[in-house]
Amino acid sequence: MMTRGGAGTFNWRLKGTRLEKIRAGEATQRFALVPRAELLWLDFQDGNVRLAPPAVQTVLSRIAAYQPNMIYLPESRLGSSRYWHPDHLHTGKIVEQAARQAAWTLTLRYYHSKTANRFVNIDPYFEANQAALRCYASQYGINALPPFHMYALEMLRKRRVKELARKIRCEYAEGFRELELAGSKVPA
Repeated sequence: MMTRGGAGTFNWRLKGTRLEKIRAGEATQRFALVPRAELLWLDFQDGNVRLAPPAVQTVLSRIAAYQPNMIYLPESRLGSSRYWHPDHLHTGKIVEQAARQAAWTLTLRYYHSKTANRFVNIDPYFEANQAALRCYASQYGINALPPFHMYALEMLRKRRVKELARKIRCEYAEGFRELELAGSKVPA
């Protein structure tokens, strides 16, 4: 997790340490549902994640420690993203630049992309994923301030994954912009 989410509310009474504790608990609960997942906090300032060399180095050190062959990251191109949050866009840029410096081949899968070129059948995981998203009650619960209401978001998500599923003939699918990087020799 790039941040602890302390600025992520319209409710000024919750901002800061109080919200960070709530969000940390929600993320811990959510990732407990994912087998073999490790939750790691990078502690960037919420609302101020920006592409800069120290940020890239921080992420590169984490990538190098795990040496993954695939990384899922938010779409980094504003015109191609279905999600406009600056922290998410900058996270995509930071992770991509860090991944370009990796010395091994890896695949990047950008989520929230309008330019998906890879579709994955998520039929076996759809309901579990919906349940995991419900762990984020402070962001999506009925008590959260607009525009975040879980029911509406679930309906929109379900419609979107069913639409993508038609491309590969299944019930639910996710779409990603996929990019393969061949070690540190890939041009920027």
